[in-house]
Amino acid sequence: FRATDYLSQPRWALSWSLNRLPLMPVLNLIRHMGAPIPEQMELEGSVTGALDLSSDGGFRGRADLEDATASIPGYAPVRLEEAQVYLEGDRFRMTCSLTGAGQEGAARMAVDYLLNERRLDLRISTDSLSIAGGGSDPGPLLGMVKPPLFDAFRGGAWSGSLRYRRQDESPGLWSGNLRLRDTRISIPALAESLAVLAADVNLLGNHVDIKNIHGRLGKVEIAGEYHHQPGARRPDRWVVKIPEMKAAELERLLAPALDRRQGFLSRAFGLGRTALPNWLQNWHTRGTIEIGSLSLD
Repeated sequence: FRATDYLSQPRWALSWSLNRLPLMPVLNLIRHMGAPIPEQMELEGSVTGALDLSSDGGFRGRADLEDATASIPGYAPVRLEEAQVYLEGDRFRMTCSLTGAGQEGAARMAVDYLLNERRLDLRISTDSLSIAGGGSDPGPLLGMVKPPLFDAFRGGAWSGSLRYRRQDESPGLWSGNLRLRDTRISIPALAESLAVLAADVNLLGNHVDIKNIHGRLGKVEIAGEYHHQPGARRPDRWVVKIPEMKAAELERLLAPALDRRQGFLSRAFGLGRTALPNWLQNWHTRGTIEIGSLSLD
């Protein structure tokens, strides 16, 4: 503790030296200061560094996280490697590498948070990182923040960069440019999922552009693109190009859309109305399918 001019204009400062201090108390302190950290998140490991608090400069300091592992119940833990933390007044910054259990590859993450303005700026980049199995599994992002786009993919890997910005209680905004490889997308209208060998993704908020799609649908090769524009009457637009295809394969792939589950009399005499499936009622989309050569048996 240091104090000067305490009889006229008092100035003071406190200094701490941290030597393998357990991380959970530090995490709780940052959480109580207003940082948007999930209540269920836990941190194992320790922190070593130095921290100053002064009457005119606020917090200042730097620390390294050692053997740090973050976890949320229900999800695989994530290791924070080469993690460094900086405090500059009301500004909190952290850089680290993320590796998840069962995940191939690693991601580099940079966090910049202003406590007074409650403004978060998070950046993630990777040369190659596996995509989680899909659904509610967020992979190495722990469910803290996750681009909604990733819910559609099953397996495979992505590379590129993502950015997430949020202020106060706003939902936040995702943006980024990605390259997808060897992933799959389930489409309710089709009997098989779309195997995406490669695709380029541009993301800005809820606007999504997926270009240069190359993959397989059943037994055929396809190329195409997809665009999602929120607020439009038909927000989903797409183009699919198929070099050649047999009509029997086309019918097999479209079976979920063709099957109405009606009896013989209803089909023969047009009795009653067939209820549309839920996925079709809410599928406001438009697109084109181009087949270079369609053969009929």
